[in-house]
Amino acid sequence: MPIKETQSSTTTTTAISRSSTKNDDDLIIKIFYHVLPISILHRILNALLLQTQFDPDEYWQTLEPAYCLAFNRDHDRKLLSNNCALTWEWTRRCDSHHSIHDHNYNHNHDCQSFLDEALHGPLRSHAAILPTYLYYLLLQILHLDSTWMVYRGPVILNVILTSIPVDVCVYYIATCCFCCIRPNKKRNFVKQQPTSLLSTAASSSTTTPTWAFLCSITSWFHGYALSRTYANSIETSLLLIGMALLQPSFGFLHSNHITSSTTKTTTTTIREKLAFVLGGISTSIRFTTLAAWIPIGLYLSHQRRRRQQQQQQLQQQTKIT
Repeated sequence: MPIKETQSSTTTTTAISRSSTKNDDDLIIKIFYHVLPISILHRILNALLLQTQFDPDEYWQTLEPAYCLAFNRDHDRKLLSNNCALTWEWTRRCDSHHSIHDHNYNHNHDCQSFLDEALHGPLRSHAAILPTYLYYLLLQILHLDSTWMVYRGPVILNVILTSIPVDVCVYYIATCCFCCIRPNKKRNFVKQQPTSLLSTAASSSTTTPTWAFLCSITSWFHGYALSRTYANSIETSLLLIGMALLQPSFGFLHSNHITSSTTKTTTTTIREKLAFVLGGISTSIRFTTLAAWIPIGLYLSHQRRRRQQQQQQLQQQTKIT
């Protein structure tokens, strides 16, 4: 009798895994054909209609440093730093007498001097300006560096890299959180004959994700600030993408995943690693994002410990049978 129960549990776990994979595929299809086109159309129109200035950091955090690196060079491709209009966040350096490379340096104060030099270094990371820098290099190679392409192009690029992923991730996370909490109901992401995204709002299984997506694309602050070339915009996008990648890991403790909570696929492990790589990049851009990533890491560590305990209990029960 215990052997039959074990076989039944294994069969149930396999069935749940296959059903979950099919539902995930359906969700990806729905995002690709419904959510993504609406987000692309809305955000690009938003970027083209955005004609105001909100904060000087739109230029000093991304545009000016990237432009300086791409265009402010001599014929030998050497950087002409004297002609760059950079703020103190980029130019701050440690005083020479604090440097650890000084010959008169006292090696008994290694840690203190290292911290002094780090605290007197530049505040900004080049990770945030890398997409804009590559875009400017492409313009330079193709000789398309007109005023409009230099000024407005990065805004459209920023929309593609930040605003659209945020909209898609909001919908994906809402679907994972609110369509998977009832253990006795099957997930139903896509109707057999879908017509449009708004027409699916009447379905109870898609109402919450649809409204979450609509709240994201109609958010006044998203439309006014997220589309701008801030380092904060990239940080927000990386955080949301990381949260979306971690949704299968978060779902292991849900009531409808108790049966399969001891099974962790290789794909889930890869998603976790990729999520925390993105978290490291976002932390290098703005270290305040640690306030979000530290609780996430602690929560997943607790889940992993719980899964290990469940695996040990299952192995003990198997040995007893």
